[in-house]
Amino acid sequence: METTLLVSVILLNVVLLLVLGFLGFLIYKLLKDRQTPTTQAAPTTTANKPENNYHPEIQKRLEELKFSKVTTENIFCPYHPEEAGEVQCGICHKYFCARCVRPMKSIYFCKEHMALFLRSQWQEVLTLKTSSEDPEAGVRLFEKKQEVFKEKQLPSYVETHYKIDVEGDYIETYLVVFAQEDQIDEMRELLEI
Repeated sequence: METTLLVSVILLNVVLLLVLGFLGFLIYKLLKDRQTPTTQAAPTTTANKPENNYHPEIQKRLEELKFSKVTTENIFCPYHPEEAGEVQCGICHKYFCARCVRPMKSIYFCKEHMALFLRSQWQEVLTLKTSSEDPEAGVRLFEKKQEVFKEKQLPSYVETHYKIDVEGDYIETYLVVFAQEDQIDEMRELLEI
């Protein structure tokens, strides 16, 4: 009787170890499958080796943006790295997720620069009339504004203003740059394009 009980206990322990081993294997497999993308990727060779393990939609967006000056770190929200940056701050030009920006006067600001926008006095620095003859002038203005912020840490933002001529049946578009009152002269000097 004691031998039968001992054999039963040993068999139960062996069965328990097998069940625990099998459950461990299933958990390992489940975790491993969660870390790899669910879509089947093309076989990797040295020519088309994937650069990262991003979600396929983010990978697609990265491929579309290769022609531009946007870097990978600019595509994700600085405060929520798992979230794609959807909206650009009007002052620092970093991309943030929808939770991290707030609109003001049809411009979006990140948390840091929303506070700066609200507590500062802003004045017009420069007005640029856009035209079909030189459509790149607006792009150059934005690039220059970004450069000034990056190099000198001088905040500014751009509003788009429209003037409608009903009789002539056309719309004029103006880009208006605003800077803090105490930095107007320095910004005018730096923004000459």
